[in-house]
Amino acid sequence: MRALQDDMRAEEERLGRDLANADDTLVVADGPLTFEEASRSPVLGYIKRIFKLYLPRERLGLLAALRAGERTPLFALRASRRFARFSWFARLADPHPGASDLASIVRLEVSEVVGVDEARRLADASTAVLPRFVPSRWRDPRSPQNLLPIGALETMLRRQMGDSRLIRRHIETLIAMEALNG
Repeated sequence: MRALQDDMRAEEERLGRDLANADDTLVVADGPLTFEEASRSPVLGYIKRIFKLYLPRERLGLLAALRAGERTPLFALRASRRFARFSWFARLADPHPGASDLASIVRLEVSEVVGVDEARRLADASTAVLPRFVPSRWRDPRSPQNLLPIGALETMLRRQMGDSRLIRRHIETLIAMEALNG
């Protein structure tokens, strides 16, 4: 499974690099950035699940106060295991009644090689554009973080894989045959 995930990440990185070599393109990669090299067009990492807040405790209220289409100031991420990045949090949609104060918050990042002025421009552009791609909750229960293009791609891939019940039955049959013969 790990090898399959590594292959998938490598292919996603290759596709991101290829897309970023076109002019006037903004590539939004699903997940943290995996490469820092400059390209003709910028690549943003789009982190849907927030595991680490990166902000000092006294600044966490800033996240809860964000309205849809607003972002935090840029902050630098300089970890020893990964390359330097600029990052920011953004709220994609107003939280639903009863939701957490941090609902619909995502983190975006861009390689530090773009420079602080370009990172600021990209942060402003991302908060202006990404909320337009938020699906309604009836369409995707993972809304707002799972943007329309991501959901559409997942649907297309599921359709191409075939009926999951038939695939499961086939796998179970293969396992049963191997158990009998093994």
